[in-house]
Amino acid sequence: YILAGFFHVLGGFSFKAVALYSAVMGAIGTVSVYLLLRLYLGGGASLFFAAVAALTLYMPRAHPWLDETAILFYLVSLTAFSIAYMYRDKMSSGKITCLSVLSGLALTASIFQKHNIGLTAFVCTVPLWFFVSIGTEEKLINRVRGFGICLLSTLLSLSCLVLYFESNGSFFADI
Repeated sequence: YILAGFFHVLGGFSFKAVALYSAVMGAIGTVSVYLLLRLYLGGGASLFFAAVAALTLYMPRAHPWLDETAILFYLVSLTAFSIAYMYRDKMSSGKITCLSVLSGLALTASIFQKHNIGLTAFVCTVPLWFFVSIGTEEKLINRVRGFGICLLSTLLSLSCLVLYFESNGSFFADI
């Protein structure tokens, strides 16, 4: 669906659309890898591994694989969680909520790209939000809020997309 958006924006099927799609998605993946590793490693090591990721995410070829895009969105979801977890004491509850919603939306995109990778990412990532407390106190209800927001944003966006695609075609027959 994302590649189709690039075709639409650039006026139809063309190599330019496929190459731009690969470049944009590869850049998002490279930045996500860098941000994720920067939280845990030094700058040099993070930059090195981000460069390796740049060579492996979409860049060597102009043919996008669904697996790469599903893993890319999984990385975006994990990056949102990691930023919220590392800076939970310094962030407002609004920012943590936004990161939780972003994580859920990225999981939805991962599920729609490749079901087996996306569902595995969903099962592994949503429970991680129990470790982030939304609010100043470390109460169970504040931890459940982060989990619930990520879960609901994923399920709500999944439901909206399924209803949209089913109303405009035969979504359930196609999967």
